[in-house]
Amino acid sequence: ETEAAPAPPPPVDITVEEYEALEAKANEFMARRNAGELKAIVKDLAPGAEVYGLKGDKVLSGLEEFFAAHPKLQHEMLERPWVLGDDTVEYAFSKTWTDPEDGETTWLSRDVEADRDKVERLVFVKGALKTAEVVSLGNWDDVAEDDLGTLLRVPQDEPWAEEDEFQAPKKPMALGIPDPKLVPDKKAEEEMVRTAKKKPVKRKK
Repeated sequence: ETEAAPAPPPPVDITVEEYEALEAKANEFMARRNAGELKAIVKDLAPGAEVYGLKGDKVLSGLEEFFAAHPKLQHEMLERPWVLGDDTVEYAFSKTWTDPEDGETTWLSRDVEADRDKVERLVFVKGALKTAEVVSLGNWDDVAEDDLGTLLRVPQDEPWAEEDEFQAPKKPMALGIPDPKLVPDKKAEEEMVRTAKKKPVKRKK
């Protein structure tokens, strides 16, 4: 199995303080949602916000309807948020609620048995939530070589300046073969591409 290449330079120039501020906003959203503070969440949304495909007056009614259908609904982050921009984060998560027939039920955004690989993505504008959505990153089936570029998640081992002496949790690559752009050695790159073309590859479980 090909060893993953070192992480590239971070695509976003973000400091530890800026990351922690975004993480705090994501944690605040999670906590308020778990506390059922839906009206307060909607009140503090950025202008023109879109929450799970809902806009305007439909946001609150849509959230209340969803919560009513899932009694005792609770969400939990399964990893620290990953930075996609200076105002955007995403993370794997779980949902737990009490089903009238099945009792306590848990749904995982990343579930191999269900062939599901999703994250919750939040976008903030001046500290206010602008977008909340659940995004599919792909699935766990065999992936053809032509699809590698669309399913690779760029690793961001250290998305901050080295002098900050802070490391984010390592973001895994979705596939075992690294992005050719991240391999500095030309011969290694050519060998890697030849290997990838020989057969489909599986995501790591």
